[in-house]
Amino acid sequence: MPFDLDDILVIAPCGRDANGNWDRSVIVHVRATQLHRLGLHPDKPTTSIEPLSRPGLTFPPAESARQPVRPVATVPAVDSVPHVDRADVRETDDSSTLILSANGLHVVMIRLRYGGTGGEVDEVINSAGEVATGAVCAWTLIGPMLSLELDRRAAAKLGFPRDYRVRLDLPAEKLSLVRASLLDILYTACFVVDTPEGRVRS
Repeated sequence: MPFDLDDILVIAPCGRDANGNWDRSVIVHVRATQLHRLGLHPDKPTTSIEPLSRPGLTFPPAESARQPVRPVATVPAVDSVPHVDRADVRETDDSSTLILSANGLHVVMIRLRYGGTGGEVDEVINSAGEVATGAVCAWTLIGPMLSLELDRRAAAKLGFPRDYRVRLDLPAEKLSLVRASLLDILYTACFVVDTPEGRVRS
């Protein structure tokens, strides 16, 4: 598809998989206005069966007598990305925790534990309280979209997709708090972050 270089962002986050091998994936972001121009937008169904249009050709009688294909089903687009409306940071002597919530319920917590025998370790905690240690290989915070690239083991344990995303419907000062907290907690992972000064990469 024809996009200008300013309308597309390709990110190749890096990290280690569950076996300690380097794992790299590619994340492509395209400006919503460009997708909308191509007819791709939230109000458009993601899947539908359209009738086939036949070219103006002559077919044998049996072929031309066949009924055209009719639409069978239309599947509407479903926004499966959690929308976060609250962010809090809790600091204790042994940890720093970013808590992202929606409608009063925890969506995900991201925590950095200090000290211990293994030094500092980051953790991701789902709404059921499952904890995955060293889960984040890479992350991005572009606009209001937070994307965590999880290793396979952690994604399975948490019940999250490997590319776990949340939309941060937060005021600017709370978004700034989330950004600062993530930079502190997930400093060892590859990242791309939008800041008021511009885009920052690890």
